[in-house]
Amino acid sequence: NDLRRWGATFKENGARPYFEGHERQDVVESRKAFIDSFLSRQDSFYTVSDDPQLPGWQVPTKQNPSIILFHDESTFKSEEVAPKRWCFGDSAPFYSKSKGRSNMISDFVVAHPSGPFFSLNPAEYARALQKYHQLGAPTVLEYVLNTASASLNVGYDNYLDNAAVLGQCERLFQMIEFKECFKGHTIECVFDQAR
Repeated sequence: NDLRRWGATFKENGARPYFEGHERQDVVESRKAFIDSFLSRQDSFYTVSDDPQLPGWQVPTKQNPSIILFHDESTFKSEEVAPKRWCFGDSAPFYSKSKGRSNMISDFVVAHPSGPFFSLNPAEYARALQKYHQLGAPTVLEYVLNTASASLNVGYDNYLDNAAVLGQCERLFQMIEFKECFKGHTIECVFDQAR
């Protein structure tokens, strides 16, 4: 093969470049405080059993139970990075992020037996739509039926910016009051890298 004769090697992709700063002292302290705030109240949350013999949900033992919803975004690119690449000596090419189409998905993951994603059943959604007609109106985001889960094609639609995420949150908050199994619970939402 020509590439090998020219001195190239086929190597596994190692650590990919990312923005440094995850281990700065202030970031570490903030992360620890955030985690400790949840650990100190762990009896208030639905959790998954650690017992491999008895997997399943553990119900909160506190009187005022809480449900945590995690906002999550994922971008799927048409030019996904391969696990290996050709390299010449110590030189390695950068990863291309500018070509191909991307689809961005934005969900609310639920730490509750009704999960894994927040959704209403058809009857709950019909009641929500009666009160909040705008739930049925077209938006920049493409919503999955009866949910606050959305997607858009980056580069062809608008980017999932703050206004889009706030619109998605508004949709969630309008729908959440109709989720029957959430009644009597405190709802907590966790957003990554939000300020």
